[in-house]
Amino acid sequence: DALVKGTTMLQNQLHGQLMYHYPSYRKFFCLVNSKTALYFWETYPSPGHLKTVTAETLADGLRSVSRNACSMEKAQTILDLVAADGDTHREFQAERDFIVKSIIQELRYKQQAIEGIDGELKNLLPLTDYKLDTMPGINLNTASHIISEIGDINRFPNSDKLARFAGIAPVLFSSAGKGKEQRSRQGNRVLHGIFYFLAVQLVQVSKGG
Repeated sequence: DALVKGTTMLQNQLHGQLMYHYPSYRKFFCLVNSKTALYFWETYPSPGHLKTVTAETLADGLRSVSRNACSMEKAQTILDLVAADGDTHREFQAERDFIVKSIIQELRYKQQAIEGIDGELKNLLPLTDYKLDTMPGINLNTASHIISEIGDINRFPNSDKLARFAGIAPVLFSSAGKGKEQRSRQGNRVLHGIFYFLAVQLVQVSKGG
């Protein structure tokens, strides 16, 4: 969680810098934090670094990190967008460029750490005997969160006990001989949140056919 939150924070910081350096940056790449995009931002943290760069040179560099997926046309489009943005040079530009490069280096570090943890989780998940990853909407990270919160599922004698522990079982409130079921505000709030978002996803999938 800390790594994911840290990555999100860094991505927001990168957006904050790029919006000044490259006003049209969202049109450059589908994902601002993709491998190809990070290469571009690190190599050309601001338009000043592109002054003597041709479309051919840019395309060659992008192909080297995108498995030859970047065309000459794509490179030329980026250069045209940069030219259309005009002069975006700002005071202390060298320091701002350094900030962009530092953000990208930290992003790469965290992305690699997340990939490493995901690899370990993928190996550990089958050892738990849980079959969560076979359910719709549950990926590796979600399954890992559920397992870490539940622990040994055998400590729950039945599904009702587990539902109460997760805070997703309705609670019966009675007054004057009449009872009414209401949602529980007790139980494990982390598990409750996970199941809530899973339910929302399943409803959306159901509506979409």
